[in-house]
Amino acid sequence: KPRRSRRVKLTAGATAVVLAGSLGAVALFENAGAAPGDNAKYTITLNAASANTGNTNSVPALPVITDTRTGTAVVQVKGKTGKVCVLIKKMGVNANPVPAGDVPISAHIHGVADTTHNAGILIPLTTPVLKGKKYDKSKTCVSPGAALVTALKTTPNLYYVNVHTADFTGGALRGQLAP
Repeated sequence: KPRRSRRVKLTAGATAVVLAGSLGAVALFENAGAAPGDNAKYTITLNAASANTGNTNSVPALPVITDTRTGTAVVQVKGKTGKVCVLIKKMGVNANPVPAGDVPISAHIHGVADTTHNAGILIPLTTPVLKGKKYDKSKTCVSPGAALVTALKTTPNLYYVNVHTADFTGGALRGQLAP
C-alpha cells in the first residue's frame, strides 16, 4: 500500500511541475483547489474601473476608459466534462443611439494576470450583440483542455473576462473570475 501511495504522489507532482512549466509557473496542483471532477461557478461584474486597473502596467500605455456601463458574466468551469461556459448578460445602460465606438467588437477570457496587468487571450467568447438599446445575452461553451480547466478552478484570480469595443480595443469592461 505505501508503495502505491508514493507512486500516485510522484505522478501527481510530476504532472503539476509539467503544467506549471508550460503555463508560466502558475501553481496547478490538483489538490490545491477543487477536485478534478468538481465544477466551479463565478459570477463577476464587468466594468471600466477594473479595465483601467488592468491597464496600469500596459506598455504602451492604454487610454483611460470612460465607459460608465457595467455588465455581468457567469463563468462555469465543468470539471467532469472539461467545458468552460460563459454567459455575458446585463450589459447597459446605453445611450440612445449607442455611439459606434461603444459597441462591443469582441470578448475573451484572458490570463494569466493579476488585476494590475493584462494578459493574452485564452478563450474567445461570443460577442454581446446590440439590439436597440440593449444587448442579447451571449453564451459560449468550449473545451479548452484539462490544464486550463484545472487552472481556472484552482487559480481563478489570475483570469479575467474582457469585453472590447472599437474605442477601447484593449478592453472596455473587465472582471477577474475571483478577487
